[in-house]
Parts: sequence; structure tokens; C-alpha cells
Amino acid sequence: MRQIYGSIAPPKAKGKSNLKYVITGLILLSGAASLWMFVQMERKEPPPPKEPVPEVPKRINPLEQQEFVIEEEVKPEPEEPEPEVKKRVERRGPWDCSGDLPTTEVRKVVSNNRRQVQTCYERGLKRDNVLQGSLDLKLKVNATGKIVATAVAGTLRDNDVFSCVRTLAEGWSFPEPTGGDCAVLQIPFRFTPAEEN
Repeated sequence: MRQIYGSIAPPKAKGKSNLKYVITGLILLSGAASLWMFVQMERKEPPPPKEPVPEVPKRINPLEQQEFVIEEEVKPEPEEPEPEVKKRVERRGPWDCSGDLPTTEVRKVVSNNRRQVQTCYERGLKRDNVLQGSLDLKLKVNATGKIVATAVAGTLRDNDVFSCVRTLAEGWSFPEPTGGDCAVLQIPFRFTPAEEN
């Protein structure tokens, strides 16, 4: 009799002995594949961040705006001007004269021409029989005694009489003024219909 040490094993069937190795290999292989997929999911890098899209500026139509704001222009405060130094310039008018004529000489010339002045008035009296008033004759006498300017004013209100007297006076002559290069004379006349001057 033969002695068998160990365990009793059933007789081996042909072709079945590799099956358990194949199943074990498949299980191990599927476990490894699952593990690899799990690891790959963990390693997956996040997608790169998206670049921000620039904003397109909004067009503004001024006609659509409700309010218009107009900023006031700020004007600088004016600086105080420096005080001007004014030179006093004496301007001589056309009637400024420093010369003088003796009163007796003036009366003599006026007296010699009074009749002509009266004739100017009488012509006006023929047009207006109640014509009366004053006539003030202003004369400018130059250094040689000639009349260089005349002016007539007064209450007589007759331009023809005024013009006649001015024309007469332009032909008068006086002595040379003393104390200046010219002299100004004021000669008053009073006219009334009843009496002669």
C-alpha cells in the first residue's frame, strides 16, 4: 500500500488548471485599469483661464441725453493796476489867448463900425418888425491885429443878422495885442426897434 503525505487532491482535469490564473489576472488587470483611470482623473489639469473680453465702449448720442452740463469758465481775478502817473498836458483851445488889447482901441474900432452893424439889424427888422434882442460878438485877433476867428451868439434869433455881423467883423483890424500872440474880445450889442445903438 502506498502512503500519501499531505492532502488529498482530486485528480487534475486537463485544461482547467490555467483558468483560475486567467480569472485572477483579469481581476487584477481590471483593478489596475480602474486605478489608472482614477489617477488620470485626479491629474487632469484645469483648462487655462479665459482671457477677458474687452468691453466695447458705449456710444453716447448727445441728443439722447436729458441734461446738459456747461461748466462755467472761471475767470482769474483781475490784478489791481498800478496807478498811472498822468502828466497834465495843457491843451489850448482855438479861443485860448494870453494877449490883451487896450479898451480905448477896442471902443474906437467898434464905434467906427457901429453903423454897419446897425444896418445888418435894420435889414432883419424889415423882415420882422418886432425883432429885438442881444448879439454877442466874439473875435480872435492875431499878433498882427487881424481877425482870425469870429463867433456870434445871443437872443436876437435871426441867422441873417448874425451872419451879416460876422462877415463885417472879419474885415476889422486892431492894434497888435500886448502880452501874448493873440487876444480874444467879447463885444455885446443890444437891438430894439425903437432905438438905435
